[in-house]
Amino acid sequence: MVPAELIEWVSKAGAVAAPIFMFLWWDERAERRTDKAKHDLFFERTTTQQVEMKSLLQTVVDIFNGRKV
Repeated sequence: MVPAELIEWVSKAGAVAAPIFMFLWWDERAERRTDKAKHDLFFERTTTQQVEMKSLLQTVVDIFNGRKV
């Protein structure tokens, strides 16, 4: 159902459909928030691992170039 059809359905169904519509909307909103939190956590961990890998590689380069670590 596209948003226009959904709005039309709710307007035709009247007050009976409003609580159902609100529950479905709230549930979908909660799912989006959960998905966003998962993506944010994944992004944070990926960025942290990239920084740690860069630091590790720089340490290896320093060791091979004879610098003290």
